[in-house]
Amino acid sequence: MFRKPKHSPEENDRVDSPVQALQGPVVAVPEASDSANEISSISSGITIVGKITGKGAVRISGRIKGELHASTVLISDGAQVEGDIVAKEVTIGGHVRGTIHANRVKLTWSAVVEGDIFHRSLSIEENARFEGSSRREETVLDATQVPLSRPVAQTEDIVAMEGQSLGLAPSYGGPFVGVLASRDKFVRQMPGRLVGQTTDHEGRRGFVLTLATREQHIRREKATSNICTNQALCALAATVHMTLLGKEGLREMAEQNLSKAHYALTELEKIPGVRRTFPSPFFNEFTVEFPRSVKMVNAELLKDKIIGPLALGSVYPELSKHALVCVTETTKGKEIDRFVAALNRALEQPL
Repeated sequence: MFRKPKHSPEENDRVDSPVQALQGPVVAVPEASDSANEISSISSGITIVGKITGKGAVRISGRIKGELHASTVLISDGAQVEGDIVAKEVTIGGHVRGTIHANRVKLTWSAVVEGDIFHRSLSIEENARFEGSSRREETVLDATQVPLSRPVAQTEDIVAMEGQSLGLAPSYGGPFVGVLASRDKFVRQMPGRLVGQTTDHEGRRGFVLTLATREQHIRREKATSNICTNQALCALAATVHMTLLGKEGLREMAEQNLSKAHYALTELEKIPGVRRTFPSPFFNEFTVEFPRSVKMVNAELLKDKIIGPLALGSVYPELSKHALVCVTETTKGKEIDRFVAALNRALEQPL
């Protein structure tokens, strides 16, 4: 690929603010300011390993190995970023290897991007290199709100999660399936059966029962597990679902949950009297407070054939005006808008 003679217009207007270059898990970016000079700069020759997060603007001229969260991200020609970027605006002139989530993304002529871009608007100058997929989203997560840090550190020995969302439609509260993982030294203490991957005599991939606790068969009253047909079917359904999704599909499903849930919260907060209850980061469920009882609101929503959010007052009497809202990848944007409009009408009704 032929490129124009190398020049960087950013070199002439660079603002040299104090460099925050620390070797560690997190580097903080200052809050946004009205002054155009308030830009944190990571100079060339500096490498940061870890996550950079903040609500201001950051200019990268060095090298970053980790996630990058900021309001505005400027990646100069020659700079390198290996990790996901989440921001309102991203301008790239260097090399990025990772997924980008932003409202506006611009690739200058010297940009090299290896990864997917989720955006509202995307502009690519001539000679820029982009290897990945581009998808326009109605709403893009303002990732200064929710960090995308790894959920599990390298020191954990046992990890457990709920796998109901992996292809198991809820039916009167179930069935559910659990996912459990551990280090090798704890394998024999795990309940259930372990299936391993192998090859047959013709070299074809296959799966075999590798380990099963015998107590399940000979000491049932002391057994740590009891595998029955229903559980095996749930595990099989989850396995098929994940196989069909694949690695990229699983990630996209998670991003859809995250983005749509935050879009729903943003729209709900525009309704007079509706406010977010807890400031903590969330995935696809969040709690909001209404100016009146949730049960009254849900009764109005039902008139529009909408099953309202979970009334937390039924479990916590002191939270009678609080509702738990869940948004998943199956929820369409127009359905969120319809729910918000119906809720607004319900709250306008006289008491």
